[in-house]
Amino acid sequence: MTITDHWLVEARRKQTPNVGTTFQAGQPDTIVIHYTAGSGLTSAVDSMCKPESKASAHLAVGRNGEVVQLVPFNRIAWHAGVSKWKERNGLNPYSLGIEVVNWGRLDKQGNSLITWAGQTLVESEGVLLKHKNDTAPAWWQTYPQPQLDKVTELCRALKKVYPIKEILGHDDISPGRKSDPGPAYPMDTLRKQILGASA
Repeated sequence: MTITDHWLVEARRKQTPNVGTTFQAGQPDTIVIHYTAGSGLTSAVDSMCKPESKASAHLAVGRNGEVVQLVPFNRIAWHAGVSKWKERNGLNPYSLGIEVVNWGRLDKQGNSLITWAGQTLVESEGVLLKHKNDTAPAWWQTYPQPQLDKVTELCRALKKVYPIKEILGHDDISPGRKSDPGPAYPMDTLRKQILGASA
């Protein structure tokens, strides 16, 4: 993958008006992984392009691995919200946001899994796991391998160009408020693949 002038050459581009200022020197040094809590790439991108949403991310990744870039990598996106990690409050000025298309938490009804929006999924699309911030297991939508592979590829490309030192989930920086990308996302594997054994 090639990044030229802070844009990913291989990605479809749809610029959002929801952007902040240019990153300060030495930033971004963190990648934050999110799920969209929605059904598709188009709806996620369209939502982040609406000024009233007051939300955006640098990249969105569909379930088939398709990538859309909404914000250049030298500009701050509005993805972290109220967040904290170590000595930092508010992660937007330090991080690149990647939105991954996934419904997140599901409700089990018989042999079906129901999304928060009432869409029905088959049981094979979900997995029963306990979130690290929860006390009991719940059903979560799985992530297809092409999508996981693409996110890994993106993180590897970003680390080559920017001083990335940490890869975090939204649930790491906003525990209790956010649960994405959830326990179905292999975050430990992603960190080790990109950051090495020290991750």
